[in-house]
Amino acid sequence: GIVSLAFISGFGLSYGLENVQYPIFALLIFLIYRYFPLKLITLLKNEKWVYRGWHNGYPLSSIIALVFGTYLPMTGAQYPASHKWSYRGKLDSIGIGYSISATLMLVTLSLLLLYPGFVPEILWNSMFLIGISFLLFDILFIFTPFQFYAGKRIFEYNKWFWALFAVIALMIIQRYFAIFL
Repeated sequence: GIVSLAFISGFGLSYGLENVQYPIFALLIFLIYRYFPLKLITLLKNEKWVYRGWHNGYPLSSIIALVFGTYLPMTGAQYPASHKWSYRGKLDSIGIGYSISATLMLVTLSLLLLYPGFVPEILWNSMFLIGISFLLFDILFIFTPFQFYAGKRIFEYNKWFWALFAVIALMIIQRYFAIFL
């Protein structure tokens, strides 16, 4: 986690010390997109959920950041406060929350592709550096070892939603690389 944050800060520093806030801002935006919709739904349903990090995921996040020089979204999720639970009984809340989360991510990145000059170049690059990793792990990767991210929950909630989100995510990624490369 710290290595991922260091990578993001290093990316910002590559544009100069005065620009380090852009990748950090982009990370905060996508973390809000990931966690706020589910938190809001659980509050509306008067359920108490808490964030729990996946301790075995921290080394994976750090290794990917070091070896591949990229950012991996911090592993963890919101869970009911009780220690014994099954998400299957909560699939509606989880599915709706993560579907809203995916929609926010897809809309933001789509708007940035449509209006690239709307934000500074460093912010645009930061949003895609971080946003694409969220698209991969929170939408596209639904199979082992990534089944614990949001994509699998969306898939279990509604396969058609997941397919739509996946197609749009792939289109965004393809368009980004067509521009970037």
